[in-house]
Amino acid sequence: MDDQSHHNALTPPARQTSAQPAVRNRQISEQLRDASRKLAMQSGSRRGIYSALGLAPRRRDRAFRLLYRLAFVMCFLAPLAGGLGYLYYFLSPQYETETRFVLRSALPAFPNADAPNDANVASLKVVQDTLVVVSFLESPGLVKRLNEEVNLERIYGGAEVDPLSRMRLGASPEDMAEYFEKFITTEVSSVSGIVTVKLRAFRPEDASEVLEIIFSLAEERVNLLNGTIWASVLEVAERNFDEASVQLREVRQRYAALQNETGVFDVELEAKVLSEVITALRTELIDLENRRATLLLEVPETHLNVVRFNRAIEVRTAQLEQLKDELASSRGSAATLSINQQRFDALRVELEIAQDRFKTAATELEQAKLLNSVQMVFLDRFIFPTVPQGSSYPIYAWEVVRLLFFCLSTWGLAFLALSWLQRRVD
Repeated sequence: MDDQSHHNALTPPARQTSAQPAVRNRQISEQLRDASRKLAMQSGSRRGIYSALGLAPRRRDRAFRLLYRLAFVMCFLAPLAGGLGYLYYFLSPQYETETRFVLRSALPAFPNADAPNDANVASLKVVQDTLVVVSFLESPGLVKRLNEEVNLERIYGGAEVDPLSRMRLGASPEDMAEYFEKFITTEVSSVSGIVTVKLRAFRPEDASEVLEIIFSLAEERVNLLNGTIWASVLEVAERNFDEASVQLREVRQRYAALQNETGVFDVELEAKVLSEVITALRTELIDLENRRATLLLEVPETHLNVVRFNRAIEVRTAQLEQLKDELASSRGSAATLSINQQRFDALRVELEIAQDRFKTAATELEQAKLLNSVQMVFLDRFIFPTVPQGSSYPIYAWEVVRLLFFCLSTWGLAFLALSWLQRRVD
């Protein structure tokens, strides 16, 4: 710094007046005190001291002033001008369409359904299916299936789309899913269960077409999930039906074998016949005994007629005892009617159980076949996607605010960085 080209603040300026030495000394003292106060107020930086003393700024200070101006131009003015120009002249408009639907179950519509229980089950199932649909609409699986139906690169990566909004060609499935999340919005009402799906695209026709395909894919996915469940139910029902059929056939074979073994078709009928025969034999035996007693009053026991009556009574008594043994007791290894009755009763109980199980299994199988053959869940739309007539995005006021915030933030960071660097240098 050339001290000869500037007046030093510590040196009093030359005066043309012919003041007295005391006045001159007082002026010098005041100037010195003023310079001391200015120096005391500085933070210790050389730049502040130079300014307080009235010295010319150094070359380094002039360079920092230039950097401040350059940072303002490069970090605020240039991005703001470029962003506004891109926003109004290059940014592609986006068209939004929406659809609204609710999920309905076909389970309560079946005629053999238990109304209260099935209604509660169906309500819980609808809530679960609604959450499944919403989760699918927000998953990468939707983007994968959608890309198989339509070429997303053709719709979102065409040449008519501006470079900043365009989908990158050859993007991975993860990048494609992350990109597509910005263009689809899904909302579900916790009160009514209404699902609202909004989709944006760069052409009105594409927005309507893609949303229709998304709706079809969502309905297909929830019915595929339910179809898998009902297929498992059908498999279990068929297995139960086969087991019930085998059990019923086995019990019937055992029942037929017992009938062949005992020679009795109906134990109750057989017991009734035996009871009637026993009653008839007892009646006949009583009649023979009465006739023999009457005859003994007239003739001795050795009489031929008395002997004939004794013989008939013995035969009837033997027959009666045999029938009693057959009905209620056993002799040797021969099965009696009472034992056969117990065996038939046990098999009859098993047969009734097997028949009831077979009937239940057959009913469940028929219902499972019916449920597996029809669509159980419907996405009932009441607002259909339409072709948008005007663009919904971008919202220029909001985009300008975002751009201003970005430019101010960038310039503020640059200003803070230069200020810190200048303090370190000083």
